[in-house]
Amino acid sequence: MSQPSHEANVPKMENMVGRPTISIVVPVYQAQDYLNECINSLLAQEFQDFELILIDDGSTDASAEMCDSFVQKDARVRVFHQKNAGVSAARNRGIAQARGEYIAFVDADDWVERSFLSNLYATIGDAQIVLCGVDDGEEYRPPMETFRFQKMATMPSRYAKLVYTNYAINKLYRRDLLLPVGPRFVESMKRGEDAMFIASCLTRCEFVAVCPKILYHYRENPKSATHYFYEGVCRDEDALWHAQSVLFSPNQMSQKERNCYNRWLYGRIISVLRYIARYAPRSNVRRKYVRDFLADDDRMFRFTHLPSGIAGRSILYAALAARGWYGMLGTCLKWLG
Repeated sequence: MSQPSHEANVPKMENMVGRPTISIVVPVYQAQDYLNECINSLLAQEFQDFELILIDDGSTDASAEMCDSFVQKDARVRVFHQKNAGVSAARNRGIAQARGEYIAFVDADDWVERSFLSNLYATIGDAQIVLCGVDDGEEYRPPMETFRFQKMATMPSRYAKLVYTNYAINKLYRRDLLLPVGPRFVESMKRGEDAMFIASCLTRCEFVAVCPKILYHYRENPKSATHYFYEGVCRDEDALWHAQSVLFSPNQMSQKERNCYNRWLYGRIISVLRYIARYAPRSNVRRKYVRDFLADDDRMFRFTHLPSGIAGRSILYAALAARGWYGMLGTCLKWLG
């Protein structure tokens, strides 16, 4: 049986005597079905100067023992066990333990290409963050480039889908962006915690680099907060809404870019409302949470004053919201999508 909290104590490989170039942080919880594939994909990296930090977040399946077994196989692996505190707490502990010049995050049920680290490391240059594509069904065809954060703030049509992705896991972060003091995952959030972390990181960045390759393979987790009703959805999404609002500068955008920005904001709103409509357990709960989410004046205005290019059922939804018919709006969203 694993101890409640410890770092496995085994001799380190010769190239680990000093500080490794990259620290990879993997939060692990009930991941026995996928953990081997994940860790093996990391240990097989072409770029070998890294440490792999496994944070066992109180797993009750075989995950803890599996983590310990990898320590015996590869001296680059470090394992920490803790009582269950959630993925954000596990990642934050990993950040605190990281010794590398750069930090990456990988989820225990995902896997990466052998060139994941080598491509990111070769691309980051003087940037604070470099990102790559994720195999998640979304289109990804960016140019390889490095750009100033201020440029992204006024050109959402070009950069929003690249950098404003909610993933924390398709990126390499420069150490001094996070340590000794820097962004952390909000441990009280269960929805949008990745996006909140990224928003905090981007506000501290001068340059962001882009790698035009899909190097990370994402596996949908049916147990995540996006697949069941979470009562804190309005609280978490409200915090995220305000955190992300500082990333863009609408007053400095061209009309074309402002239209793109407004459509993006509308998409954020409708996606949350669809989540509530789909997963709320009862009609009265659905009505309450739809009403509460639209209680924010800015969100209500943007939902009822449709941006150019938005039509169809959205016209009906806007009319229902404007009249305060939240129950009917929730029902329509549930059945019409």
